[in-house]
Amino acid sequence: MFRSPKFWRAAYAVWFIVLCILSSMSHPGPHVDVVGFDKVEHFTYFLLGGLARGLALSVDRDMRPWLGWVLLFTGCAVGWFDEWHQTFTPGRSGLDLYDWIADTLGSAAAAITLGRVRRQILGIGKNV
Repeated sequence: MFRSPKFWRAAYAVWFIVLCILSSMSHPGPHVDVVGFDKVEHFTYFLLGGLARGLALSVDRDMRPWLGWVLLFTGCAVGWFDEWHQTFTPGRSGLDLYDWIADTLGSAAAAITLGRVRRQILGIGKNV
């Protein structure tokens, strides 16, 4: 199941749909009163989304050298879309540069760790 690109495409689609739903809510989830914690949430969410996208594109074939750039660009664009989308949600400000930076860094982390996830978790690729 985890070696199927269809599984990872579906996982990425669910990730994106949940992102849109959360962005449409005035107060998505419990509020944690720790300064900067929302940036950790953004980073982690985009790391997971980037890994799902990366596995959808690479689980059934060799890693391509351009794949990291695709993950970074996609995460950056989706993060900006998410921030823009929040501007239409009552009670949300949106266009938070630091949220977008956290999204982009999470996507970059996905691009950097994708090869290791493929090797260690899925057993795909060369053992380095």
